[in-house]
Amino acid sequence: MSTCVEVLKHHFVEHLKDDPAWKGRAEKFAAKVVDFASFVAKHGQELKYDRINTSVTYHDSCHMKRALGVWKEPRELLDKAGANLIEMKGCDECCGFGGSYSIKMADISKAILDKKITNIEASGAQMVALDCPGCKMQISGGLDNKGNNLPVKHTAELLAEAIKE
Repeated sequence: MSTCVEVLKHHFVEHLKDDPAWKGRAEKFAAKVVDFASFVAKHGQELKYDRINTSVTYHDSCHMKRALGVWKEPRELLDKAGANLIEMKGCDECCGFGGSYSIKMADISKAILDKKITNIEASGAQMVALDCPGCKMQISGGLDNKGNNLPVKHTAELLAEAIKE
């Protein structure tokens, strides 16, 4: 999701900047695109949550933090839902996924992932939260390969589970 938002907000507009028929439309469209955490942080004040009551460490995806500048919002939402947030070392360092990078440069990707998994485990958290499906796949796979069944969930999943009915 964060990758898609970044593409639609930045790359799409950049690609069409020299096309007079599409430039304005692309900019108008891009202005409407928002990531999940920012949207809920801005428009979901009325949501009430049961406490998550677990320790969570948060992984900032490269697209989310660096390209979109979003990193406070997911943490605020997790806090509002009652998670005990434990920041891992290198929380905003890459997990090594990078789309096809993890396949084309598998050895480098694995080294980056191993460092991320070490930091996750060292945090002592009972769960990993993040906002990027690619990172979720990468980190879940890395934990599975180590025999660690630590849950890895998108912020949306955690909030959906915690919403009071």
